Amino acid sequence: MSGAHSTYPLPDLLARWSRGELTVEQLAGHLLQHVIRHDQHLAQLEKAHGRAQASLPPFTSGATNTP
Repeated sequence: MSGAHSTYPLPDLLARWSRGELTVEQLAGHLLQHVIRHDQHLAQLEKAHGRAQASLPPFTSGATNTP
């Protein structure tokens, strides 16, 4: 997605939407672009730290089920 699409910063998106300058569909498109960009950035960070997404341990809350 590097530069293929542009979007507003999140606070600007909210302001534009609240003023009626964006439709719900446009807002959803911009938010999706942000999510995709963040997902790509996270994947790059994980790769840089030598951790593939598939090898991450499952999330645990830290709570134990011991009586």
